[in-house]
Amino acid sequence: MPRRHVSSSRWDKCPLSPEEAFGQALRQRRLALNLRQGDLEGDADLEQSYISRLERGEKQPCLRTIMLLEELLDMKPGTLIRDARKLLERT
Repeated sequence: MPRRHVSSSRWDKCPLSPEEAFGQALRQRRLALNLRQGDLEGDADLEQSYISRLERGEKQPCLRTIMLLEELLDMKPGTLIRDARKLLERT
């Protein structure tokens, strides 16, 4: 199967960066569950300041962190990425 070329410049025209969209998706889910950033901190061994920076789009999580967050937020695997992509496509 030939590799398909996808340009990263497709996100250049979006008002949100992919990192910001991921952060918004994370924040929306956390708030929907009435959780504070600190509620995730103890369970996930993640610092509240790191979660805050993720939500502001200042940090890029690794796959392990994404999977951990989805588990803590009772989400199916891949849901945070899917929700972030929807936010990008909406803008």
